[in-house]
Amino acid sequence: MCRRTWARRCRAVAGAAAATSVLVLLLPGADARASVIERGYLPLGDGTQLHYTLTLPSSSGRYPVVLKYDPYSAGAYSDQTWNASGYATLGVNFRGTGCSEGTFHPVRADIWGADGAQIVAWAAKQTWSDGNVGMIGYSFTGTSQFATAAYSGSALKAITPGNVFPDLYRDMVWPGGIYNSWISLWIAARNYSLGVGAIQQGATDLRCLGDLVGQVVPNETQSLDTSVHPNGDDAYWSRQPSTLMSKVHIPVLGCVGWQDTTVYSRAFSAFRDQLDPKTTWVVGGNGAHTDCPISRTRLVRFFDRYLRHRDDGWESTPHVVVVHEVTGQPGVREKLDDHAGAWQTSFQSWADLGSAIRPLSLYLRANGRLDLSSPAVPEAADSYRYPTPTTNTPADFGGKSAWANSKIQGGSRVYTTPKLAQDAEFLGSGSADLWVASTATDTDLQVTLSEVRPDGQEIYVENGWLRVSHRRLDGQASTALRPYPTYRGADVEPLVPGKPVLARLEILPFDHVFRAGSAIRLSVDAPGGYFAVVSTPATNTIYHQPGMESKIALGWLPGARAQAPRPACGTVLNQPCRTNITPLPEGVLTLPAVGGRAAAVTMRIGRVTGLSAARRGHSFRVSVWARAGAVHAARLVLRDAKGRRIGTSKAFRVGAQARRLVVRVSRRLRPGRRYTLSASGLATDGTRVRASARLRA
Repeated sequence: MCRRTWARRCRAVAGAAAATSVLVLLLPGADARASVIERGYLPLGDGTQLHYTLTLPSSSGRYPVVLKYDPYSAGAYSDQTWNASGYATLGVNFRGTGCSEGTFHPVRADIWGADGAQIVAWAAKQTWSDGNVGMIGYSFTGTSQFATAAYSGSALKAITPGNVFPDLYRDMVWPGGIYNSWISLWIAARNYSLGVGAIQQGATDLRCLGDLVGQVVPNETQSLDTSVHPNGDDAYWSRQPSTLMSKVHIPVLGCVGWQDTTVYSRAFSAFRDQLDPKTTWVVGGNGAHTDCPISRTRLVRFFDRYLRHRDDGWESTPHVVVVHEVTGQPGVREKLDDHAGAWQTSFQSWADLGSAIRPLSLYLRANGRLDLSSPAVPEAADSYRYPTPTTNTPADFGGKSAWANSKIQGGSRVYTTPKLAQDAEFLGSGSADLWVASTATDTDLQVTLSEVRPDGQEIYVENGWLRVSHRRLDGQASTALRPYPTYRGADVEPLVPGKPVLARLEILPFDHVFRAGSAIRLSVDAPGGYFAVVSTPATNTIYHQPGMESKIALGWLPGARAQAPRPACGTVLNQPCRTNITPLPEGVLTLPAVGGRAAAVTMRIGRVTGLSAARRGHSFRVSVWARAGAVHAARLVLRDAKGRRIGTSKAFRVGAQARRLVVRVSRRLRPGRRYTLSASGLATDGTRVRASARLRA
């Protein structure tokens, strides 16, 4: 097949051979030995023909169907292992991929979602189908399930998306607003390395070969598309799967790998916030893209309940299961039993998870200390050279781990707690709130959370990133534990060299138990791996002083303890170890008493200027300050006597010093009338803070 028009393409495949073993991480495991009962092409409404492969438990009978639908080789393979559980397995390729006709559009979930719905309807009507369809798969094969479910009718009963990226912009392509340049490599590799099943079929199937040849030009011209749309509000991103999540109304069993550095773990928040909590179940655990610790037994029970309609007690299954410290070789997906890991914990409902988590703040202090208390007096700021190659990322998409590389002095800043007096477990996303300045007009930040063990080893936990010009937050979506940048083009704000700003980075969702005697560490440096960072050399400075308190906030589970001995270093999936070279601070860190609260934070509305002159379209200024802590993601609202909102401010953050804020009025104020000005926001300890004042125009 490597001749003439294919020669250049085949050379590209050969050039990517070194990465192929890792690139197949995006291809869910397929069994080439499956007994193929039927292989062919199914028609869509517009005449496009999609390639499929089908396996059945036997040549007669009707069976519930599990569908694998993706842009790789699903149409060329079918997983016969599901047949033993009484399910038909149908594999189908997206349009424009594999042996299917048409053109593939990676970010057009509306296209491949609507196509998926037609596949479901087709499968439900076949003579070998009993009319009940579910979906299986990971990565893109999992992400396709959200879009298909959004468009499907009643035949689609349940889906099982694992290691997914519903928000392509935030989850994978531009995490933190920084371009992830392996995406263009993936697009090229998908055509060749990852679609190898279709290529093999094309060697003997002229129809398939014709489709493969026809895809090359339209598919490869998209390789650079993702790089030229740097803002999340570009129309290019308007049809990604996250825009369809509200239309998913069927049971979902998802899986998340905390250290998945291929598509990252942000989807845990999507499962939690964007789907029906009554019909959404998630299993989370440590590991990379091939290591989602969910068992085949659990998947079969889920489908038995919703495709076979068996009363197997599935509804009583805890909605959130955390598998701790899975060890072994990568690639454990569906190979583990229901009791995998050193131990498991669970939450019966998503509400139980929410009530169990308490935000815990640790402040960056002088001399590299991470502490429960914020600085009472100004402390010397810390600087580092940017961009210096990082040593703070584990194996990424290309299999390149920087964790064991030699540290370059002056290229990062490290903050560490003293040894912990007790175990500390953290679950979910976190926030790194950094007051930073740069000598450049823009810079990229990477934060890394790690554990320093008593044996002198440091183990990786999680990362987070932000291009500082994208620091503007969505005040309504952001919380103490999850900053949510707008990523709008209009909100991009370059730095003024030397001027400090608050940059809040999301530490991606994770679960980790820091054992007593260990220390918690935060490292700050430049992103590594395939990130296309701002290349301007600079000196970046981190501040920690009253009014500019840099800190991290983590989702603490008070009272949680490790339920197994400390694992041998290097045995936990995708959490590599290295020798610690930075001494720990003196002393011991004791966490607050279980159920205790940090000092109460109060917020007060002070002087109001110009209310008497405010007319429609005008504005007035308000002073707001907080006592005993800081408040972020707050907003001021002016209401009339009938409770109607007639004025608002932009989202703001306020500390011990008064902030002067502007409230824009949308309705003319009447002389002598009374109005209510209210402020609400989240304090750094996670409490909701409110204040109000009665005013007269």
